[in-house]
Amino acid sequence: MSTAAQLTISNDFDPGDTASWRYLPLESNDLEWGLYIMDCGYTLIPPNSDYPPNWHPSSYRFTWDRGRRINEYQLVYITKGKGAFESEDTPLTDINAGDLFFLYPGKWHRYRPGMQTGWEEHWVGFNGDYAERLVASFEKNGETVLSIGIDPGLVNCFQRTVELLKSPQPGDRQIAAAITIQALSITRAKLLRSDKRSLMISAKIEKAKHYLLENYNRDIDLQLLASELGVSYSLFRKEFRKATASSPRKYQLIIRVNYAKDLLLHSPLSISEIADELGFSCVYYFSKFFKQKTGKSPSGYRANS
Repeated sequence: MSTAAQLTISNDFDPGDTASWRYLPLESNDLEWGLYIMDCGYTLIPPNSDYPPNWHPSSYRFTWDRGRRINEYQLVYITKGKGAFESEDTPLTDINAGDLFFLYPGKWHRYRPGMQTGWEEHWVGFNGDYAERLVASFEKNGETVLSIGIDPGLVNCFQRTVELLKSPQPGDRQIAAAITIQALSITRAKLLRSDKRSLMISAKIEKAKHYLLENYNRDIDLQLLASELGVSYSLFRKEFRKATASSPRKYQLIIRVNYAKDLLLHSPLSISEIADELGFSCVYYFSKFFKQKTGKSPSGYRANS
């Protein structure tokens, strides 16, 4: 027998803040469809609340200490608040609004909202041969927790599924299955677009590093360089620092110091000539720069190395 319910969570919240859920029995034609819905729901958990709520069927209840295993896939989407997630494949991980995570049949897991923040969760449980194939495509990504941000289209998929299955008519379960496929498709698309964007940014940063290396003896207009690469300067600085642990300007200075060290040790050039080679207007500024970065004067470095 199926279970359906609605609950106003707390008087601390507006009257419109509700939790809705649906648990469905397996029907004979579900297996033929390839992906079928087992359960779905939405819950807004206030701060300092017990979790999970005690209205779940006994086979779905768990405590943080024990965790649980279920016989289905679940897609859980957090749209407000913070919390934590852990499974037998995933170490304890912070969860933030915009994160989505998978639960797998037979695999131990546990999750909960932060006591100070609570959270808003949407979920759908599903199974079937086609479901297994779809979820396997995400496993190639190597991550159980996916940070995809707040996507209105994805939220709408969860909401439509719950509404549709409150009082399902013949065929509604198959429509709900199609909506779940849409939710998985949206998630997959966001991951692919994110990966593509990351690859594009990485390629631009590599191009910038090569340009700075090639032009170590010139003062580079970094804002102009970012513009020529087709990215904002703030994003350029952020991604450059992420890739190199240095700002673009500091990276260029490191290159100059390394070139200066090499020339001082392995070339017959005078210190004045090295200063000119590195693009300094005079030997004084070069000597001051070198001592600031190494703690030694150029002549001292050359004599003692």
